[in-house]
Amino acid sequence: MTRLPDGAIDLACRVGKGWTVRRAGTRIRPEHPGTAVRWNGSLLEVVAETPDASGGVVYRLAPWADRHAIRVIEDYDEASEAARTAEQARRAAAIRKRRLSLLLAPFLGHLPAAIQLRMESEFGAPARAMTIASGLPLLALGLVGVLAALIASFGGGAAFAGWPILPLPLAALLFAESLGRLGYAFVTGEPIGSLAGTIFATVFATVFRGRLADLGSHARRYSSTPRSDGSGQEDS
Repeated sequence: MTRLPDGAIDLACRVGKGWTVRRAGTRIRPEHPGTAVRWNGSLLEVVAETPDASGGVVYRLAPWADRHAIRVIEDYDEASEAARTAEQARRAAAIRKRRLSLLLAPFLGHLPAAIQLRMESEFGAPARAMTIASGLPLLALGLVGVLAALIASFGGGAAFAGWPILPLPLAALLFAESLGRLGYAFVTGEPIGSLAGTIFATVFATVFRGRLADLGSHARRYSSTPRSDGSGQEDS
């Protein structure tokens, strides 16, 4: 922090805070004040924002002018900074998870609709798009298998030579299920899981949820067991 002779303050921050800078008025547009910042009992205005050589941001804060109306005040103190840092970390994590969900959409789209919707709610994963991305490849694979079986029944077995051909029962199942899932996603705009994805999610939740519960119970028992070294806990 650098305090200037005119009472303004240059505040160096490693990460931008999303504050708005004062916008000067013109003949056709009135002046718009920057973000109001409350700091140590003083009310300041963000008047400038300059990139720092270290990759951060330097905000210039000037005393708030009484002619401006205050719409929103941003507190600058230890508690508000901790909350702001936590929110920035949450948003960064959400962005990373959303990008990962886009990359893994052909697989995640098979999960039950409730899980896809929860992912969409928590970090913006495109639930309906994931369903579509998971259904299209299996629709094509099933269609090829059905057509290959149909053509083979008429003596044209070499029509799909070199293609990955599934047995007819499996191909027909994938084609019918994928067609139904895609139709549902396009008509309703909602995600829907596949049979395989639902089975996987059920087995995973049944097996690993119990193991995690056992680990948590063991950790609680361990932390509550008195130690013999005088610290109030006893090593097991």
